[in-house]
Amino acid sequence: MAVKWIALVASPLDQLHDIQVTEPVTFLPMNWGWWVVLIVLVVILMQVLKIRRKRRQRQQLIKLAEAEITAASSLLEVHTAIRRACFIVWPRERIAQLHGQAWLDFWTATWPTAMQEDVAKDMAEIQAQLYIAAPAPELTQRYRALAMQWLQNSWATRIHGRGMRS
Repeated sequence: MAVKWIALVASPLDQLHDIQVTEPVTFLPMNWGWWVVLIVLVVILMQVLKIRRKRRQRQQLIKLAEAEITAASSLLEVHTAIRRACFIVWPRERIAQLHGQAWLDFWTATWPTAMQEDVAKDMAEIQAQLYIAAPAPELTQRYRALAMQWLQNSWATRIHGRGMRS
């Protein structure tokens, strides 16, 4: 009889149900809203990379301009190097047509406001001796120092969007 009693008691394993397998989760096709978010993120990423690439190129051009100004041995060479540096930042059409007083006014306006008066005085003296065959060497050194200061202060702020806009 003992064997019969064991057979009549139900085993707890008999009460378990089969495992219910769910459908696999798919990521595609996504709702259209997710596609819009994805496209917007890709466009933003592309713009950030483009800005960083342009900034890196301009920083390399600043280094080249600094080297050219440092290597300049005359007033005219320093002046030419400054004009080439301006072509990097401002449109060629705007810079190429400037000569004499118009150039001085433009270049002075690219400096911080607090320094413009001092720069204008120095530039008037430099401009007067720019095309002389043998200008004073100290004037060339002063123009070179002024150009380097411009590259470091005024020109760098224009490149990073905080200076004078065209």
